[in-house]
Amino acid sequence: MFAQSGDKDAAVKKAIALLLALISAQGWAATKVEEVHFSPAADMSRLILDLSSFPTYKVFRLAKPSRVVIDLSDARLAASLPTNLSGSPVRAMRSGIRNGHDLRVVLDLDAKTALNSFVLQPSATQGYRLVVDLRQANTPVVAPAPVVVSPAPPVPQVTAPPLTKASS
Repeated sequence: MFAQSGDKDAAVKKAIALLLALISAQGWAATKVEEVHFSPAADMSRLILDLSSFPTYKVFRLAKPSRVVIDLSDARLAASLPTNLSGSPVRAMRSGIRNGHDLRVVLDLDAKTALNSFVLQPSATQGYRLVVDLRQANTPVVAPAPVVVSPAPPVPQVTAPPLTKASS
């Protein structure tokens, strides 16, 4: 009887150990937001999230009140959100966990903005970066000056005088 009880206890301990290992491995596998940078400006503000791995994300706008939502799947925030938002359309910034494992970052807005987001690939000095640009809706987009490419000057061709047959 004790052998069977001991077997059950051992099986339960192994199951618990396996469950804890899976939970721990999932915690390590999550995308970590390692740094958060915010560049406030009246015409265009930029939020950059430095990430430990390539993100699965959604960025969208909600109205009444106006806000931008950034959802990162299987992610956690390992940095603090910026507090200096003055001079930008962002009134407040907050974060929370959704569905037990997804990170949501919310930007409360004071003004209507155009929204653009993209992921920068890792470089030699930085990992993945999620960039969210907020441009004031009434700020015109300034197109870059056109680049004028002039053709290369022609290469002078040197021609030799025709060969003449020497008289014998």
